[in-house]
Amino acid sequence: MDNNVDNFVEKLPLDIKLYIYKNYIEPELYLYEYKKAIEYIESVKLDIIKIRPLLPLLFKNEFIIRNLRTKCGEFDHAYIKHKISKEKMFRLLNNGSFSLCLLCLLYH
Repeated sequence: MDNNVDNFVEKLPLDIKLYIYKNYIEPELYLYEYKKAIEYIESVKLDIIKIRPLLPLLFKNEFIIRNLRTKCGEFDHAYIKHKISKEKMFRLLNNGSFSLCLLCLLYH
């Protein structure tokens, strides 16, 4: 059976393969990277050094954002506050408010 699936996938047009990758596989890969970043000891200590560099990559694709918002409540809450409502949780931070908000929601 697996061989039939492999053959089927192999025969798909490139645009279909790219669509599947961008909309289903890539969001799961970035979810894994996000979860890994928030579990570092630095993140637990509210240091944004591990999570902050990842955020621009997470925001590059609407499917990645939707996946994170669906599967990670803290990400959804921070996204609504910062990106939809345009409220900075930490006004004195020029950059990093979103990152720190995520970590505080998880560990504070």
